[in-house]
Amino acid sequence: MSPDIQPGDYCSFYTNNASVLKDNLVVYKSPTITASFSDGINRIIQTQKHENNALQVSAQFYDEIGRSIVQTKAVKTANELVSYKDNCATYSPTKGLTGNIIAEFPLDNNYPYFQTKYEPAPTLRKKEIGLPGQQ
Repeated sequence: MSPDIQPGDYCSFYTNNASVLKDNLVVYKSPTITASFSDGINRIIQTQKHENNALQVSAQFYDEIGRSIVQTKAVKTANELVSYKDNCATYSPTKGLTGNIIAEFPLDNNYPYFQTKYEPAPTLRKKEIGLPGQQ
């Protein structure tokens, strides 16, 4: 350890000005960072994975009783940091999926997502499972 760095000293990184103890600093060659963003009732609404200078973002949507109904394909972007992406995707049963994800998958004909339809009863019994592509 160099004489100017002592255990317990603080240093700042360029991302978010986060302070980290120098004696806890670890440097990895090819790290993979994953993050999940949840809504107010702790349901995961966006998942991100940063690996090899690319960020993959996918979104998940739920029905009014909390069942998962839509899971988007992962959009890959270059040189972005992990942070919640507002414009990635929004979903409503009447309008379908909207957002930046539509332009990323033109061959899917506005359906770049997996969809689950349930029986009308409030159970987890699935009626249909749809794959990405035209419905």
